[in-house]
Amino acid sequence: TGAYWSSTEYDSDEARTSGFVTGTQSWTEKTGNLRVRPIRAFGGTTGCADGGTCAVGDTGPGGGKVFYVHSSGTFSCGRALTSTCRYLEAATSDQSAAVVWATNVAACYADASDTGNLDCRDYSVYSDSAGQTASRTASRAIGAGLSNTVQIHSRLTAVGGAAVSSYAAGIAYAYSAGGLSDWYLPSVDELRQLFLQRLTVGGFAADSYWASSENSRDIASRIDFVFGTPDTGYKSPLEIRVRPIRAFGGTTGCADGGACAVGDTGPGGGIVFYVHSSGTFTSTGSDCGTSCKYLEAARSDQSTGVVWCSNDSSPLGVTATAIGSGMANTTTADTTCSSGAIQIAADYSNNGKTDWHLPSKDELNELCKYAKNTGQAAGGATLCSGGADAAVRGFTATNYWSSSEDSALNAWQHSFFDGSRGANLKGAPTSNRVRVVRAFG
Repeated sequence: TGAYWSSTEYDSDEARTSGFVTGTQSWTEKTGNLRVRPIRAFGGTTGCADGGTCAVGDTGPGGGKVFYVHSSGTFSCGRALTSTCRYLEAATSDQSAAVVWATNVAACYADASDTGNLDCRDYSVYSDSAGQTASRTASRAIGAGLSNTVQIHSRLTAVGGAAVSSYAAGIAYAYSAGGLSDWYLPSVDELRQLFLQRLTVGGFAADSYWASSENSRDIASRIDFVFGTPDTGYKSPLEIRVRPIRAFGGTTGCADGGACAVGDTGPGGGIVFYVHSSGTFTSTGSDCGTSCKYLEAARSDQSTGVVWCSNDSSPLGVTATAIGSGMANTTTADTTCSSGAIQIAADYSNNGKTDWHLPSKDELNELCKYAKNTGQAAGGATLCSGGADAAVRGFTATNYWSSSEDSALNAWQHSFFDGSRGANLKGAPTSNRVRVVRAFG
C-alpha cells in the first residue's frame, strides 16, 4: 500500500505518482519520500540505439545521427584500430564554431625526429619511430579518427598541458553524450561521409570543419561544407568548426577494453607482454588499481643509457619486487629522483595514458621473456632464459633497469642478452636502458 514514484516529471518541482490503494494518479514534490518498484521491458525488437541494426538517419547509441553504414562487414576502429565497427554516428550540433587544430605547446616532433619538444602549431604529433609518413596516410581512413584524436590529445594535453577546450581534437575528445565518452574528431574520409549526409544529420553551417588527419607537420585536413571540397589549412591560426563523431557496432579490441593476449596493442599504445594467470593483481597508483589483468610495454626504449636515480646513496624504500609493485616504486622514488631512469619513467605518457612506470624486478623478468620470446610460463618463479635475440622484438641485448632497490647503493637490473639479473650501482656510469610499462585491466 501507499504511493509509488513514476519516472515522469510533472513540473520543475514535482513528479507524478500513483496511489496503490485507490489507484489515484497525482503529483508530489520531488523531495518527498515514496516507494520505488523497478520494471523492465522485453519481448520485442531491438532498435539501433540499443544494439540493433542501424540505417542512415537512425538515432545511434550515443544519441547522435547515424550517417555511415559500412557496405560489407566491418571496418577497423578504436584507439589502436584493433576493434571492429560497422556504423558512424555524429553529434547533432557543432561543439565549436571557431578553434585551431593545434596550440603552441612544446610537445611535437620535427620531421625525422623522436624528440617531442617543439611547437605543435608547426610540428608533427607523430614521432619518426612511429613512421610520420605512414601515420599521416593511415590517419585519413574511415575508422582512424579515434586513433588520430587520442594521439593528438596525447601530445597536446597529456605531454604539453594544453586545455582540451583550446584545440579541435581536444574538444571532441572531451565530448560525451548518451552516457558515452568515445567521441572523436573525424578523419578526413569520415568527414567526407559526414558531408554527404549533412542534410540527414542537420545543424551544419556553411563553413569549413576540421578533420583529425595531419597532412604535414604544420598542416591538417579540413572540408568545406558548402561544396564538399577536401582541403587543408595551417594548424594555427586558422579557426574553424568541430563536429564530433563516434564509431560503433562491432567487436571490442584489447586497446578499447576487450580481452587481451600477449602481443596485442594495449590501451596505452604499447605491446601486451603479460597476462595474469587467474583473477587480478593490484598496481597501486595505476588506473586499474586493484583490478589489473595485464602489463603493456612501450614500443621503444626511453633511454639508451642512464643512471637509476640522481640520489645514489640513500635508501628510497622501494624494495618491492612483485608483479604490480613497479608503479608504486616509481611514484615513491620520483619524489626524490630529479633525473635518471626513475624520473624518465614517471614523466612518460602515451595515447592519453600517464600511469607508465619503470618495471619492478618481477615485471622486468616477464618483459625479458617477451623480448627474447622464450616461451616460458609467466610468473616470478621462472627466470627468463633461452629464447631468441631480443632485437627481433625491438629490444637490445643489454641490461635494463628495474624500479626495485637492492640496497641503499644498488638497484636491480636484468640482462636481455642472457636473462641473468643482479644489482648495479644506482649512480654509476652505465649503458643500462629504460623501457617503461603500465598495468591495466
